[in-house]
Amino acid sequence: LTPNVTFRTLDSNIATVSNTGIVTAQGTGTTYIELKDEQKEIIAKIKINVNGKGNETAAKIVGGAYHFVALKGNGTVWTWGYNANGELGVGDNTNKTKPTQAIAEVEQSDGSKVDQKIEDAIDIAAGANQTLILRKDGTVWATGYNNKGQLGDGTTTTTNKFHKVKGENGVGYLQNIVQIVSEDHTSHALTADGSVYSWGYNYYGQFGINKGTGEDANPYPVKMQKVSNIIQMSTGEQHISMLDADGSVWSVGNNGDGQFGTKNDSGTSLPTQMLDTDGKSILYGVKEIASGRDHTVLIKEDNTVWSVGWNGAGALGQGITTQYTTVIGQVKEQVEGTDGQKIEKPITDAKHVIAAGDVTYITRQKDENGKAQGMYATGYNNYGMLFTQDVTARTYATPAETDKDILTATITKNYEYQTGAIVDQDGKVYTVGYNANGEMGNGTV
Repeated sequence: LTPNVTFRTLDSNIATVSNTGIVTAQGTGTTYIELKDEQKEIIAKIKINVNGKGNETAAKIVGGAYHFVALKGNGTVWTWGYNANGELGVGDNTNKTKPTQAIAEVEQSDGSKVDQKIEDAIDIAAGANQTLILRKDGTVWATGYNNKGQLGDGTTTTTNKFHKVKGENGVGYLQNIVQIVSEDHTSHALTADGSVYSWGYNYYGQFGINKGTGEDANPYPVKMQKVSNIIQMSTGEQHISMLDADGSVWSVGNNGDGQFGTKNDSGTSLPTQMLDTDGKSILYGVKEIASGRDHTVLIKEDNTVWSVGWNGAGALGQGITTQYTTVIGQVKEQVEGTDGQKIEKPITDAKHVIAAGDVTYITRQKDENGKAQGMYATGYNNYGMLFTQDVTARTYATPAETDKDILTATITKNYEYQTGAIVDQDGKVYTVGYNANGEMGNGTV
């Protein structure tokens, strides 16, 4: 290392770093360590997972249109809910009302195929009706609906067991992957060097290759243009947003509700950078992003939360009724002032942001006394998916489940019949909302 390199953590509650680059775990979770070469003005960020005692990976839960996928700390994957397309990856097409362990179909050296329970996963993602798994060896596996080639196996054949995603142009298999995400019918993978690959549906140009491909299926991964230093991805219905190591945000695809934060509602087929509140300069200082159906939520390095795009039922959490915005605004809570009047209070204790459909969750840091504070929720609430114990929509960030330290959370992707899920500090999963397909995961429908 040269004397010009400095180190900085983005979340000292998870990990700290010394001025010589030694990282020390402080709490369970995920953060990034920034490396900056002051002389060359080069910035890189390294993802740090603190998994907790006995765990192999960070626990995570994600939602598809009507199904859930859970990654346990031991690397096993469990699914439940709607399964008509095989999206649960359990070897059949029957809905499941309780978590069931996922299965991969693995080809042997003699050409035969055997079923294998997945026990080495490190990331999961769900599209509308497909599911992706990232395994410890850096390969990606997919199952479910495949009409647009979103499974990346070179076909448009739907399957109910996980199969390995092919490489670019069908050569070999996708390798060196560190994160996966999925739009409704488009899949994306992030490589260790910060490149992004996409496959499936590209009608809106969400591959970022300077063109859309209509209704064609694209069953092999394609490398995105213009971005090369990405550290995190998040997807909406028909677009992808990406966090750059320099703290800026890139987006590509459908922008019909201003979710790119570029002061317009025009989609692009090449990645474009989000603007700051002035609508002119590039936004920097972002440390995490999340995408709803057509809105974007982000956490800045000061733990404040900002949002832009579609504001259906208040998903932006800004206390406004505007249908959609094209420039970021601050997410706020409404509290009682000293004179009994309601006043707005900006969110300043965000831990993670999660968005899907027209709903946003913001998990919270513990308070100064180490007490759990749960999360905030805002947006559509017709099935009670905000965890507010009612069905009233919220336009401000509203405290919920304040007795829990929430490790991970998700909402199903559809925007009319949503189900919410949270995981607490003990690894327990809580679900609320729509349950026609067994989404609650408690044996009921």
